[in-house]
Amino acid sequence: MIKANHRIGWGLLAWMMMGVGIGASVVPNRQPTEKPPGYAGVPAIFYVRSYQLLEEGIMDTTRRQAIYSYIIANISTPQFEPIRYLPADDVKELRSMLPDLKLSKEVILEFVMSKMAENSKRQSSYTTMWKGKKDSLTRVVTLGK
Repeated sequence: MIKANHRIGWGLLAWMMMGVGIGASVVPNRQPTEKPPGYAGVPAIFYVRSYQLLEEGIMDTTRRQAIYSYIIANISTPQFEPIRYLPADDVKELRSMLPDLKLSKEVILEFVMSKMAENSKRQSSYTTMWKGKKDSLTRVVTLGK
């Protein structure tokens, strides 16, 4: 059970446990032609599937960064089990690399730190692509002005 002496606030923990966190998808799956909520009155020319995919990617990398930060901040807390908080695909990857080894906190910490660096690069590339798409759309709307 999570104790109040952990260094990350209860807001993050509640966010992680409400289904937005561990193993849950932040954005529900939609059909490629279906507009997401909030796009109902938007003409189709302004809605492109790539925006939705970038949004989902940014939200997923943000969620992962929060989980990795939470694990790193609380790894030294007694009776903290970091493996419980890792996303399912990360647990599977970690177990495939070290199937017979008992996973110590030090091993998990190294794994989490490497995944955090990898995730940070992915998040940066997603936000750069999002900015480029936004700038292109702005040029179209303003007729290049």
